Amino acid sequence: MCKREGFTLIEIMVAITIVAIGITAIVQLFSGSLRLVSSSEGYTRAVVLAQSKVRSVVADSNLREGEYTERADNAYMYQVAIQQLDKDRTAPLQCDLYAIKVTITWESASNEKSYTLNTLYAKKKDTIVTTSTNIMPTGP
Repeated sequence: MCKREGFTLIEIMVAITIVAIGITAIVQLFSGSLRLVSSSEGYTRAVVLAQSKVRSVVADSNLREGEYTERADNAYMYQVAIQQLDKDRTAPLQCDLYAIKVTITWESASNEKSYTLNTLYAKKKDTIVTTSTNIMPTGP
């Protein structure tokens, strides 16, 4: 009997099946990674836009309470809310305290995503309010 060298058809088919399963798994990992990169890109851009909007709100010398919405570009929208906090408690102080809330919304893969940045800002008052107290000396 002569012994043949090489692979049988069944061995080749099993090897091709194993390689195909491995390649399919790798392709699915890559596509999942690309989706995550795309999602993180949207959140990163939203964070940068929110921080930029907070800086521009704080830099405005006419800072006052209110809410407004504006479009950043075709994909992102700002929602800004400014609220003065503790007016009665900050009246004698040299600054007013504001809560600034910036929410960025955008569309990503047919669903809406959002990022909200909250911060507090102490704005120096234009006029200083002072209170005077009369102190009477005691003793001889």
